[in-house]
Formats: sequence, structure tokens, C-alpha cells
Amino acid sequence: MKLVKRVFILGIVLTLGLVTFAQAEMSHLVDDHVLVNDIEQEVVPELPPCPILDEALAASQYDQRINGNTTESDGMYLEEQADVPDDVLDSLEEPWIEAQEDIELGLEEQATSPVPAASQQYYNNGGIIAPYLFARSDGYERVEWIKSYDSTTPKLIVERYDFNFKIKSQKNIALSQITPRGATASTTFLGGVFEGKNANFVVTGQPNTEQSVSKKVIRVTKFDKNWKYLANCQLSKDSFGANANYGVEVYGVFGGGTLRMLEQNNLLWVSTAHTGFAGSDGYHHQGNLSFIINTDSMTEVGNAYDFGHSFDQYLTSCEGIVYGVDLYEGARKVFLYRQNAANYRGGWVANSCGGAIDEFWNGWSENVLGIFDFWKKDNGIWSYALYGGIGGVESSESQSRILVVGYSYDQTKIQAGDGSTANNSSNIWIRSIPANFNNSTKYTARQLTNYAPNTKNAGKPQLTKINDNRFLVSWQVTNNDYSSGGVEYVFIDAQGNPLTAIKKLQGFCSSVKPVVNHSGDIVWYATVTTGPLFHVIGADGSSRMIASITKPMYRLYNPNSGEHFYTAATGEKNHLVSVGWRYEGIGWYAPEYSNTQTYRLYNPNAGDHHYTTSLGEANHLTSVGWRYEGVGWYSDDNKTIPLYRQYNPNAHTGTHNYTTNKAENDMLVRLGWRAEGIGWYGVRN
Repeated sequence: MKLVKRVFILGIVLTLGLVTFAQAEMSHLVDDHVLVNDIEQEVVPELPPCPILDEALAASQYDQRINGNTTESDGMYLEEQADVPDDVLDSLEEPWIEAQEDIELGLEEQATSPVPAASQQYYNNGGIIAPYLFARSDGYERVEWIKSYDSTTPKLIVERYDFNFKIKSQKNIALSQITPRGATASTTFLGGVFEGKNANFVVTGQPNTEQSVSKKVIRVTKFDKNWKYLANCQLSKDSFGANANYGVEVYGVFGGGTLRMLEQNNLLWVSTAHTGFAGSDGYHHQGNLSFIINTDSMTEVGNAYDFGHSFDQYLTSCEGIVYGVDLYEGARKVFLYRQNAANYRGGWVANSCGGAIDEFWNGWSENVLGIFDFWKKDNGIWSYALYGGIGGVESSESQSRILVVGYSYDQTKIQAGDGSTANNSSNIWIRSIPANFNNSTKYTARQLTNYAPNTKNAGKPQLTKINDNRFLVSWQVTNNDYSSGGVEYVFIDAQGNPLTAIKKLQGFCSSVKPVVNHSGDIVWYATVTTGPLFHVIGADGSSRMIASITKPMYRLYNPNSGEHFYTAATGEKNHLVSVGWRYEGIGWYAPEYSNTQTYRLYNPNAGDHHYTTSLGEANHLTSVGWRYEGVGWYSDDNKTIPLYRQYNPNAHTGTHNYTTNKAENDMLVRLGWRAEGIGWYGVRN
């Protein structure tokens, strides 16, 4: 029989005949039968590596974003599109694809499927965010920009899900509705997507290698809540203000940073990054680019910029005031600064908060506060590693606080080691700052984790506001051998004090900012293989994962040995049928991924397979000669459809049966099989 993958855990040489199994603390074997015990042990089978969450942007794409150097040689050239008149755009809108319609998936049992995702890496510093999730009154909305390095045409897709994470509808936003004037599909880059109170907004841009003052480098497009086109605003150097001197020179759009938005009344605040026209030294220097759009008239009403190496931009508001948080590699600091729309009259970001440039750069003035310092060299050289960054920013109105979370290696050690991270580890830090900060203000500075050096590292965290005095901090953990350590999370209050112990979810962080649903649960998604894998952290701190893609689990029967066999692999199923096994159809549907693995093991002496979600049981069986064959499938964390497990005490092969049919379970028990409860759970297709 062709097996999926056999991994020999112990390498024990077994003799022919029956194997005598040893007594174990948590498992007892009688006639090849292991009684189930769900107590987990520390020793884990040698599992395959965690699935790769996603691919980082190709280097060529990154260079294009920084330098704006998209060329025909990239294989992504299209004929330039004419700027489409606004009154024509509505007719170009693509209709919703209802979930009831047939969509070819290669699996005849499934009617619809989410669009596969592109890169979802939460970049250490900056990086444009492509995937978004929004909470709705009837479920969730996924919006994602999908543009791979080997594709000529990007897509902006919109999918809606119910509260059970079943897809309801799909839609592609017509590229002509969001492409800047004069750009092609291949030279259009996403800046960001924002869900406003009464409208949605998409920011796109294009490179400006010509260094033209009239080229429309940025487009802000307004849609209604059902993604019907409403209006747009397109920006160039000579349109960034009535006075051309207020205009911003954009060479590389969104270069080296990210883009985030904030809506306040009828103003849309946008904070991102850019590279400017070549300076006297011939370099295209990078820095912050911020601007404000009047969402009623869809016109630009102010802007600010700099060239201070701004790598990560955030916006929040508290008590009617807009705050920016930025990571400046040039100053080697994280800044928190109060902003005033009246000061958005061109010039450096320092001007937008009413402070002098030197005060801003020092991070200490009436409206500016440096909240985290990175190591630095004293030779005036920029552009060297920070070994840390920001992850999330939120505010508390009732507590009048601004919260900022980030990650960092021990900067003192790095400074002492002249940039070395040897004998170090990355941990999570938090700052809680009074909204009315001034020169003498004290604020809360705390480290949430304390990983021992060379053990594991915390990645870029997400900060999710649940209410004014309860927030969730979540982050990806990477073990010292670069394997995934899952997601760790903790609830904190507005002062930054932990409210719970740190908990763990065997899942994945991504650049999707988590949302809070109608029940107070925190939800985000990551893409493991083909579709969104939704992660849910309950208000009570519990966690689970729900796959949007399901897999049919094929059931086969060996008439010679009496064994029932289960697999998700079509090739394995077809091979077994070709050598005499009987195909009995689909036994159940399994989630593509979940927090609960079902381990598959093989007895080389009896020729029998065993399946269990118990790590302890899997460990015990491998210790006495069974071969570990990896994760066969995943069990539904929502426990939707139980798979009943029965044991035949009179058989030496085919000793176990698993079924979703309670009547089948009861019939076998009447015939002398032993009911062993629920083995795992399936999902509804």
C-alpha cells in the first residue's frame, strides 16, 4: 500500500509477530487496543514544520515600490488606460457573484470558494498592507489586493462571510475605478483600504520616475458601503495645495513604509511614506507623506512630508485630537505627536504638529514625544538595522490615554555589542501615554514578555481595542530554530497592565488587523494554503481557528483485513481503489486547518492504521513501534459534527471504526463493539 509519508520516530527494529506493548502512565493496550486518554504530554511527535503562512513580496516588487522602477522588462507591461470619466465608471462595476452560483473549484462537492490570498506578512518595519477584514452587522467582509510578482493584472477582491465564516458573496472591484490617471494595471500599487462610517476608501498610486510635477501619483477613490463607485481625488505635486511650493515631490509612491487612514467628521487623514525627487547628492531620500482629504468634496485640503526615513505610520484620535505615531529610522526613535489640520500647509511633518524641526527630531516638545529609543552609532550614518519596531496604536477616550505596542531586542545589549544580536531575544513592549502629554509627563513603559536569550522571539504585535479599558495584544512567536511557535496573546487595560496571563494559540498572525464582532470576540484571518484561516479569540480568552476551505475525507475499506482507512488525498484514494480497496464515499468534511491536529500512525506488524487527536496517545504508540505518518487532517475547533469512535475487541486489524452516523455507532455497539466516545469533529460543507 502506498502511504502518504512515513516518518520513523524511533528507528526501532521490530521482529515479526505480535508486538507486546508496555504499560504506560496514560495509555493501556489490550489486544492491539489503546484506551484513549486526552492528557497531553510535553514530548511531541516529530511533526512536520508548520505551514508557511505566506510569501514575502518579491525583491523586484519591493524595489519597484521604493524606487518606482517598474519597466517593460518586468514582464508586467500593459497598454496605458485612458482616464475613465466618472459617469462611465458605474457601468463598469462587476456584479456580485452569489454563493449559490457554481464556481469551478476542482471539487464537485463545494459550490464556492474564497479567492486565494497573496502576501500577508506583517512586515517588521513598514510594508504595504494588502488584506483587510471588517466587521459587519451580518458577518464579516474581507477586502484584499492580490498582485503576485509573476502576474500582469492585480485584483481587488471583496468577499462577505456569515458569522459561521461561510462565504456568501464575491466581487472584483474594476481596476478602472481605482487606477491613477496614466497608470497601467502593472504600475498601479495599493496604498490601503479604509472602512469609513458612511463610505469606503481605496488609496492607490503609481511611480513617478520622470519626476513630473503634474503626474497623478496618488488616487483616493470613494465607494458606498456596497462598493459602488462614488468619486475620486487624484494628487500630484502641483495639486498638493494652491501654492506649488506646498506640493510634495513623489518619486516612489508609498516607498519603504505602510499606509494607514483615520476618519474624523468629513476629513480623511492619510499617513504613508514616499521617496522624493533626486537631491543634490543624487539620492531619492525617503520619509513620511501625510495628507488630508475632504470626503464631501473629495479634494485635498492639506499635506505634510519629510525625508527622515519614516518606516511605519499609524493614526489614532482621542478627545477630538488626531495623533500620529511613526518609526523614524533617521532619528532612531518612535514618535507620538499631536496634529492640527490647520498646520497641514506643506513642509515637514514637524510643522503639522506646530513644532520646530529640531524639537520634533529630539522627540521632546509640547506636541511631540519620543516613546522608544533604538541603538545608534555616533558616526552620522543612517540606514542600519533597528532590531525592533511598532505593531499597533489605539486610544482610550474615557481614560484619556494613547497606547502603543511594539517589539524589540534588548537595545542596551545591541548598543554594547555594536549592533550584534548575539545572546539576545525579541520581546513585546507597551507604552501608555496620557493624551495631554507635555515636557514633564510621565507615562507607563512596560515589557509584556521576558523570553530568555536564544530561545524564541516575538514578532510584530497587533493591538485590538475591545473597549476603553480592555485591549488585546497578540503576536507571532518564532522559535530559535526558526520554526513557528504559534500566536501568544494577553489582555491589558488602558494603563498597559496585564489583565490575564499570556495564552497561546497554535495559529498565525498576519497583517490583517483584528476586528471585534457582535459577541465581543476578536477575529482575524491568515492564509495557510488556499484560503483564509479565521482565528477567533473569545471574550473569555478561549481561542479557536475556523477554515473557510473544507476538505472531503474519503473512506475506504479493505475486504481482506477489515480495516477502514481515511484520507484527504485523492491520489492515495485512487491508488488504493486500484489495488482492491472499496471506496465508500466521503466520510465527513474536515477543516483545511485548525488548532486541533489529528495524528495518523501505522502498525507495520498488524498492517493497521490508528488516528488520534491526543499527543499523549501518539507519543506512546511511537515509543512502542508504531510509525508516525504526520498530521492526517484537522478537527473542527467549533465541534460541529462529531466523529464517533468504536473498538472491536475481537479483531487484530481494522480494530477501530469512525463515523458521523450515530445510528451506525449504536448498531456496532449492539454487535459487541465498544463505544469510545468522540474521536474528533468535522465541519458542514
